[in-house]
Amino acid sequence: DFICYWDLIFTAEDNQYRDTSAAAIAVCGLAELLKLLPLTDPMRPAYGNAIELIMRNLRERYFAHAQDGLLREGVYNFGRNMGINEPNLWGDYFYFEALVRLSRVWTPYFC
Repeated sequence: DFICYWDLIFTAEDNQYRDTSAAAIAVCGLAELLKLLPLTDPMRPAYGNAIELIMRNLRERYFAHAQDGLLREGVYNFGRNMGINEPNLWGDYFYFEALVRLSRVWTPYFC
């Protein structure tokens, strides 16, 4: 569903959690990359499609309708068994940032 796992260090037999906060951050990074790539770059369509698929799945499958945050299934610290499979602040922030980036011209705070 294009929502990444909490980490890349696991085996095929592991039943790992998804991390919606990482997916929202990835969308922001891909959106920034699209701004910088030449219009003729052959990877532009793939990156644009990935953005659309991730955002659709965050909205349709992972939106937390009755929880303390916007996105379900975020991960804070898997190694310490803290904040696993629940909303988190940075996931919500980057989800909002992704929505803004995809709806208008994004001006970073540091400019």
